Amino acid sequence: MKFFKVSALVCLFFFMIACEEGATRFVPVDETDDGTSDVTDDSDATDPTNPTDEPTNPTDDPTNPTDDPTNPTDDPTNPTDDPTNPTDDPTTEPTTEPTTEPTDEPTTDPTEQGGAKEACYNIYDCYSKCQNNSCAQACYDNGEPEGQSIFMEMYNCWMTNCQNAQTNADFSNCVADNCYNETAACGILDDDPTDPTDPTDPTGLTDEEKCVTAGGTWEVMSSKCYKTVSCDPKPANSEWNGDSSYSVEYDVDAEAWNPGPAYATNFGDGDPEPCQFKCKADYTYTGAECKKKLQCSAVFDGSSSKIAVQHNDLLNLDSETWTIEAWIKQGEDDVANYAIHPILRKGGTSSDAAYYISGFYTLNNGAGYGLSSYQQYTYSQGYGPQAQTKTAELKKNMSNVPYSAEWTHIAMVQHKEQQNWWSTYKLLVFVNGEQISSQDYENTYAVPTTKTVAEALYIGVNLSTGKHFKGLIDSIKISSVDKYSENFTPGKFLPDDDTIAFWDFNGSTDESKNNMTITSAENITYSDDCL
Repeated sequence: MKFFKVSALVCLFFFMIACEEGATRFVPVDETDDGTSDVTDDSDATDPTNPTDEPTNPTDDPTNPTDDPTNPTDDPTNPTDDPTNPTDDPTTEPTTEPTTEPTDEPTTDPTEQGGAKEACYNIYDCYSKCQNNSCAQACYDNGEPEGQSIFMEMYNCWMTNCQNAQTNADFSNCVADNCYNETAACGILDDDPTDPTDPTDPTGLTDEEKCVTAGGTWEVMSSKCYKTVSCDPKPANSEWNGDSSYSVEYDVDAEAWNPGPAYATNFGDGDPEPCQFKCKADYTYTGAECKKKLQCSAVFDGSSSKIAVQHNDLLNLDSETWTIEAWIKQGEDDVANYAIHPILRKGGTSSDAAYYISGFYTLNNGAGYGLSSYQQYTYSQGYGPQAQTKTAELKKNMSNVPYSAEWTHIAMVQHKEQQNWWSTYKLLVFVNGEQISSQDYENTYAVPTTKTVAEALYIGVNLSTGKHFKGLIDSIKISSVDKYSENFTPGKFLPDDDTIAFWDFNGSTDESKNNMTITSAENITYSDDCL
């Protein structure tokens, strides 16, 4: 059995039985004869020339004084005829007159009339689109009378036999078993369930049954069949950016799944699409998998970020030569106005620091960028009993420094130059391998010894001024030798035998050498913006 627009028919039925007024809300037109019928009845014609003729008796004989005018079978030639007995003459021939009076009712089945079926279907089609009672009533009231009559017969049959149906299939079977003729008369059924050779539905299944058989889900309101296809698995450390499944439609007539779009599991972090995934936070897509981001730099916010390293005698830099170097990145918005924001500073609670090297800053006149270096040191003046220990400092606020918003290498070096039989010492500063400053110590022949300060070493802050560095720091390295004495091409550095301290900031401040203890790391985050 196959229904035409079966979902609409089912929805119509359940809509009908849900209405508060039920079947009584329909008021079929009065089809009784009101005298305007074109059908005439000659069997009741009277003889205008006979004043005694009984109009209701077509065989009445006015010449028979015993004739019963109310007896249609009275024989006027039989003097013994009992006028009160219409069947007392056994010799009377069977009459060919109609035994019932004609009526104004049609003589053909209304279901055989294309106009009546079409009229009923028009009511049904209108009704199936309604969402409320007033719309449904209007569809019925505006229908043709012959359509209304057939519609009510179908409706009454449904209500009598099928109102307890719970599913589409139950209702369809009920109509086929109990109300097939009434429903077919309205033009809703499009084939005969009793015909096993019906070419339109060789399986004998409803559309819904075909859908379920094919493994789909029948959607009543749209009369369509769908199935859900799960996407292929996504890689580890990822999450769905779009839906993890998609729908495919089944063509119940062709009994085949439509090809439709087939979504492949793929990476995408833009507008969501089915089967699209993105990597979880702190992971990045490599083209084949989501790998943990290379957290290779520490982020300093310029207002509260700082790292404190517990004092260690190795940090006094008491060797003849040493090097402090760092890879930093400061965007234009990160560069402070004229103020010293140290990358690294030994001694932070007082202004009496041992050494520091700053990040970039803009000059007061806006004519470029500056950088500052500082070292406080002691040296021996004189010989023998007259020798004295003096304290001095080298402070340089450099101008016209070559600034770059990209990764920049900065190095401060206490350099020893060997002359014939004596040595001289200088403090050198390099930016991206280019020497931008060279300062002589007060006594160039005496070995400068960095002043001992028993305070912590701070990264990213000067506690005495409250100035904080803003930008990224990839790594910091302190060595016990002068690594650079002339221009060079900087590279990523690693710890070696000359390393005093080293911080790589690959997601942790604990990565250091010689057990440099981090006592605090405040408001430090990490970035995958790598050198």
